[in-house]
Amino acid sequence: MTDEGLDRFRRADWHAVDGRRDGLARTTVLSGPSGKGTTDMRIQADPNATTYRELQALPTDPGALYDKVWSETEGQGPTHEEAALEMIGSMLEGATLLPDVGATLYRAAARIPGITVVDDAKDASGRSGVGLAFGDGDDRKVWVFEKKNLTYLGSEDVALLDVTVVDRKGQNPAD
Repeated sequence: MTDEGLDRFRRADWHAVDGRRDGLARTTVLSGPSGKGTTDMRIQADPNATTYRELQALPTDPGALYDKVWSETEGQGPTHEEAALEMIGSMLEGATLLPDVGATLYRAAARIPGITVVDDAKDASGRSGVGLAFGDGDDRKVWVFEKKNLTYLGSEDVALLDVTVVDRKGQNPAD
């Protein structure tokens, strides 16, 4: 597949650590048919989203985290496996700020039936790592993690280039 005709963009999101205040998503189109430009969009506080504080409280034992995710997703999704993957996937980006939790999410996800470990996976920016693959055909997805510390890097479609903490939404780390 070629990416001709597709926009190349960068997105930055800001979320409150407690999840109680609205956040911000800033998308900057770098190149492509849409032209260049930046758009801001409010992200409504989501009571169902896992907050930074909730991530801090997660168990760092992979078996305990797997058991928690598996029990909390029972009866959800098209399949139990998909529901568990969706729950873990929703936590991956935020967990990059908590290395122990991120590594535990990798190890817990690897226990989900149907997951395949990919020894040399690449994220969208071309960084190599170890992957967790799930799904089939066009629906196959691979999450990519740094090999040594299991930090989440992204997927074949998305690269998570930086995660940091700032004092207010819209602020850049260099500000």
